[in-house]
Amino acid sequence: MAVYAIILAGKQLFFGVCSVGVTRRAIRLRAYPNQAQREQILVSCAGAAYVWNKALEWRESLFAMGYRSMSVYAMKRVLPALKRAEPWLCECESTALQQVFFDLDAAYKQMFE
Repeated sequence: MAVYAIILAGKQLFFGVCSVGVTRRAIRLRAYPNQAQREQILVSCAGAAYVWNKALEWRESLFAMGYRSMSVYAMKRVLPALKRAEPWLCECESTALQQVFFDLDAAYKQMFE
């Protein structure tokens, strides 16, 4: 199952989960994070968006040079260097940052199929 949306609305956090396969289901959950948890969620979301844009930039530049795209695992190997260059990314959940590469790869595969 994968989280498909995170929306902060006041003090309530809404997110949905859908299963992968032929049948799609959604579960709506409501959580009430405290201030520290809300800040951590925002930092993780900002980090995921930053890494998404960087990975997209890498893929576009490789395509422009005539190379095949980077694999998910090649992008994951670059993540530690990116964290050293941008220290605030160390505050983000590492699995969330790694999942960005899989999501971007799935988006590219869907686009070209």
